[in-house]
Amino acid sequence: MKYTVKSTALSAADNNPIIGVFEDNTLSNAAARLDELSQGYLTGLMKSGEIEGKAGQVCVLRNIPNINAERIFVVGCGKREKLNEREYKKLLRKTIETVKTTKAKSAVNYLSEIHPDNRDAYWAIRFAVETSEESLYSFEQFKSKKKRHGFSIERNRILR
Repeated sequence: MKYTVKSTALSAADNNPIIGVFEDNTLSNAAARLDELSQGYLTGLMKSGEIEGKAGQVCVLRNIPNINAERIFVVGCGKREKLNEREYKKLLRKTIETVKTTKAKSAVNYLSEIHPDNRDAYWAIRFAVETSEESLYSFEQFKSKKKRHGFSIERNRILR
């Protein structure tokens, strides 16, 4: 697995971005940027109840107006004040499980911008990499029949 960490702004061309939304219809910075680029598409989905922002809810969106991304993973982050290390790990695990069910070969993770208040961006990025490795690991050294995975993520970029 290859990880690239860099600080960059979200663009309409990012492939498979992972963004966060909260229960009170608050968008993360990356989600707000995508909403702006798509002329309020995410806000419309939240108003209609399609996206609720509940913790662990992951919605895969396709064909977003004015966005070139193949798919967008919108992760419900629950209530902002309840986001702690344990909840953050659950969000990351649920997101990775959802990404694995798609045919995505890469993902750009913007969840590090919504880390728990008592942690910094360095912790969030490191924790995301560790959780990704843990969630994707499969020990098969002693198995005679190797299990073929339905996914093939080539790289995971974690951005701030």
